[in-house]
Amino acid sequence: MKIGELAKRAEVSVSTVRYYEAQDLLPKPSVRDSGYREYEPADLERLRLIVAAKRARFSLKLIRVALDALKDETEPCAEIAALVRNRILALGQEIDDLQSLRVRLTSQLEAWERGTLPKSECLCAILQTDALSKQNQETNP
Repeated sequence: MKIGELAKRAEVSVSTVRYYEAQDLLPKPSVRDSGYREYEPADLERLRLIVAAKRARFSLKLIRVALDALKDETEPCAEIAALVRNRILALGQEIDDLQSLRVRLTSQLEAWERGTLPKSECLCAILQTDALSKQNQETNP
C-alpha cells in the first residue's frame, strides 16, 4: 500500500508517517520502480501500535523501548507491563500537578476578580503573583 493509504488506515497524516520513519519507529519501506513507497500490512500494524501508545501519552522514547521489546524478546509482555505501570504512576503525578495548578490559578483569578490584585495589570498580575510566590519560597525556605 502507498503512504496515503497507510496514513488513512492508521488515521494519521502522511507527515506523521514520515516523521515516525525519520525517528526510526517505522522501518524504511521498499520503493517501487515508480518511486512510490510500498508499505506492508506489518507496517500498518506497527503504526497503529505507535498511534495507540501516543494516545496513551507515551513519549516516543518509551514507544521505542516498547517496540524494541516486541522485536527482541520472545515474551515482551512483562517489559511492556512495566512500562505501562510506570506510565500509570507518572500520570498520577501529572494529574496531581494539574489539580494543584488548577487550584492556584483559580485562587489567583478569584483574587483578581475581588480586586485584591491590581486590575491595571490584568492577567499579568495573576501570573506574576504566582511567580513572585515561587520566588519568595526559594529565597525564604
